[in-house]
Amino acid sequence: MRPSSFLTASVESAMRDTLADLQIRSQVQDVLTELVADVELTAHLQERVEHHLTIKSLQVRMAQHEQALAEASYVENQTREESMTMADQLVRELWSVSRELGALQDLRAQHKELLSQHDEVLANLMQTEEDLAEIRARGVRVVAERNEGSGMAETDGSELQQQPAASPTTLPKISVLEPQPLQLIQSEETASAAAPVISNTPDDASAPISNLKGQDFTDTKAVENVADESVLSGSNSQLLSETQAIDKKLPPVATPIPEPAATAVVELDVDDDNPPKLEELDTEILMNMFGFLDALDILNMAQTNITMYSRVDSLFGLGGSGAEAADDSSTIASTEITPTLKTTTVGSSDKGMHSSATMAVIPPIDTGSIGSAGPTARLSTTTDTTSSAPINYSAPSRPSLFGLFNQAAQRSIANATAGSVSASNSAPSPSRTTSLHRRNSSATDAAPMNAAMANSMASKLTDAELNAIILMTERLRQKELLAKQLTDEKEKLAAQLDGTESVKQFLVAKIRDMETAISATVENETKVAQQIASDQEVIAFLDGRVQDLERENTVLLKEKAATFEQLQKAQQNSTEKAAVMGDMLQFEREKLFENEREWKATKKLLVKEVKSCRNQIAALQAECDGVREQNEILRKTVLSASQSSPTMAKDRVYT
Repeated sequence: MRPSSFLTASVESAMRDTLADLQIRSQVQDVLTELVADVELTAHLQERVEHHLTIKSLQVRMAQHEQALAEASYVENQTREESMTMADQLVRELWSVSRELGALQDLRAQHKELLSQHDEVLANLMQTEEDLAEIRARGVRVVAERNEGSGMAETDGSELQQQPAASPTTLPKISVLEPQPLQLIQSEETASAAAPVISNTPDDASAPISNLKGQDFTDTKAVENVADESVLSGSNSQLLSETQAIDKKLPPVATPIPEPAATAVVELDVDDDNPPKLEELDTEILMNMFGFLDALDILNMAQTNITMYSRVDSLFGLGGSGAEAADDSSTIASTEITPTLKTTTVGSSDKGMHSSATMAVIPPIDTGSIGSAGPTARLSTTTDTTSSAPINYSAPSRPSLFGLFNQAAQRSIANATAGSVSASNSAPSPSRTTSLHRRNSSATDAAPMNAAMANSMASKLTDAELNAIILMTERLRQKELLAKQLTDEKEKLAAQLDGTESVKQFLVAKIRDMETAISATVENETKVAQQIASDQEVIAFLDGRVQDLERENTVLLKEKAATFEQLQKAQQNSTEKAAVMGDMLQFEREKLFENEREWKATKKLLVKEVKSCRNQIAALQAECDGVREQNEILRKTVLSASQSSPTMAKDRVYT
């Protein structure tokens, strides 16, 4: 075996191994290059997808934020417009309410001024009544003082006529009193000795309503006429002027037309089983009854029976000297009695109204005062609240009559009879419309007066008794005229008071209406204030909500800006990375191209070497075959020689 063939085989195997290694390395390099390219492409695509998704999400969030911002701005604009509208409406309502409130306050001030004027008028009227009562009491005292110094009735009359002219006091206007229901009026001096009051009025009307006291009037007609004319002339003009001044300031008021006074039927509340008789009555009761009767009525009552005639004769007869008469007069009780009378109002309304009529006797003046006013009996009959008032009558008492009997002692019986007849035919008083007066009138009509009866009665009476009856008749006629005048005056003043009361009620009603309107306005203001407070709460809530949305919008805008910056940075980074990756890819491609070119050149060289190596291998193989053949030949030669010697065998084994 030659060394060259062995070297050739070793070189061939080394080159074969080198070629396999180069192929493996080339494949590994290709795989690595493809793997790197795939990884880079995957990363690039993933980044692009992530960037695209981020941009989409940011666009969606931006659209949502823009929509929320638009809604918030729209709500804010609507809230601002509603607030401005409500504020304008509130200002207009407050302005109208303030104007109405100012008008109501002005009207209320006017009403208060009118009420104060009305109260002043009423106070003036009450003060006038007190002044009038004081003036009349002063006149009565003056008349009493002058009658003490003179015993003649004519002198008394002339002095009383001159008294009002001598008084420099100006009579104020007459006070108008509100109509009061009938009640019992008692004198303070005889309140402890008065009989118990029997009343049929309801429990709620049992308490006294009026505290008016009876007023004494003079029994001289001249003083009463002068006083009444002065009072009416002085008070009516002033009251008319004040009423006109008030009416000018007030709106027109429908004055109710007063209904005609109803006729009151008065019945004594007595026991029907055992009625009292005239002759059994007390002396003071009889004197009170005689105070409301004419002289002819008293004579007719006296002729009912002998006992009654004896009592009348004992009351009005001389009975001896003047001293004895004065002593007898002390037996006549002057305490106050209070029989309760039951009245029923008819004619003016369908429903019956019950009231009470009272009679009160004021204690007489001392018997030493000759010519003074006698005890006064008051009959208070209320039939209509607009036309009734207490009326005073003078009931002659025995002490005041004896001074007059001596003056008329020379009058004849015929004159007495004529005076009695004329007195019985005189006009009746308007207040004597009760059943008590009707019974007396019916008794008079049942027993008409004729000449024989008049002569018979005149023969039974003395001149002093006839003179007393005449004087009593004259006084009754004067008192009836005075009562009629006072009643007319009272009706006029009551009508004026009704007008004033209607005005007052109208003003009170208007004030109440104004107070109701003011309270309603205050309630409306309260409601408006509550509505304003609630609106302010809503506005505050909306303002807070708008501020929250603005803060959120600001935060979102900041996030949007930051995200946009991040997006730009990511896009820039991606662009830079893409450029770098492109450059790297281009470099790798160029490197790959160069490597491929080198590999191709190396491959060509290796192919040439492989071919040469194969040729060498073939030559070497041929040489090897030749060597093997030689060896085979040699072996065979050796084997043949070895059989001949062991040395040759060892050489053969070695070979």
